[in-house]
Amino acid sequence: MNITKVGQTAPTHKTQKNMKTFPRGALRKTARKIEGVKDPSSSPPFKHGIRILTEFGDKEHRRKVKATLRHMTSRQIRDKLKKSNMAVSDKTPDELAHTILKSGIEAGMIPL
Repeated sequence: MNITKVGQTAPTHKTQKNMKTFPRGALRKTARKIEGVKDPSSSPPFKHGIRILTEFGDKEHRRKVKATLRHMTSRQIRDKLKKSNMAVSDKTPDELAHTILKSGIEAGMIPL
């Protein structure tokens, strides 16, 4: 019930949205649609599981790093090391710079 005083215009009210199911920020930030599942107590379905902690995942990660570094020139390797604050001298052999970058990427210190 709205009471308007003499000389006052009637206030306009916006209805507040109900966010009982999901916060709006979570819905806005997801790239894929949120789908319902048959059994809500089960874990959510993952298309791509985290396999880095398994032997297979470690092997695949090393293969990916090796394939990426194979196509990089020595100049690109040195630039990537410099960008990640790992200064390598110009006198350092290319094989050693390659090994430093490969080890840093495999350890997770340098992003691929």
